[in-house]
Amino acid sequence: MVVAKGAITEERVAAIARGEDDEFLATAYRIVREARETADTSRRQLLARVLANSNGWSTFSLDQRESLLPIVLGMTPLQVVALEYFADPRQWFETRGMPMRMHEGSEQRDGLLQDALGGPDDEKRQMVRIACEELSRKGLIDGSVRVQAAPGSHPKRRASSLGERVLSFIGRDDPSERQ
Repeated sequence: MVVAKGAITEERVAAIARGEDDEFLATAYRIVREARETADTSRRQLLARVLANSNGWSTFSLDQRESLLPIVLGMTPLQVVALEYFADPRQWFETRGMPMRMHEGSEQRDGLLQDALGGPDDEKRQMVRIACEELSRKGLIDGSVRVQAAPGSHPKRRASSLGERVLSFIGRDDPSERQ
């Protein structure tokens, strides 16, 4: 099975090199077009990671890739950062070397993320709020971010299964595999 899969991958790579893999080329052109339309380096890096998971060597089936690609192309880097937070808040804070605190009195579920990314700047906090609401609207996180968190509680994982698949598709770790 491994040998057969390796041979298929070698054949696919050879087909790409010859310009004969229509499936990959169509996806690559779509991603490259998106990359050309932005000057945002972090968005281009996001698109490069997606391109790496957009062919037969990917662990995602063609149907999965076709359904996940439009979702990712519609996301901003801030939405990806927010989705990573909702996938594993504790890991998100640890990775950034930030102390994780508990929710306070009347704080909403995205309050800690707003504090971490927006600080005292109301405009940045609003951008974080909009990014989180968009994730909720797209079904990438479970529940509304407008719901108040229980005072004194730590943030909980809220990424939906679709959100977890999106993170895997763009090359992020699966939080369920973390220690």
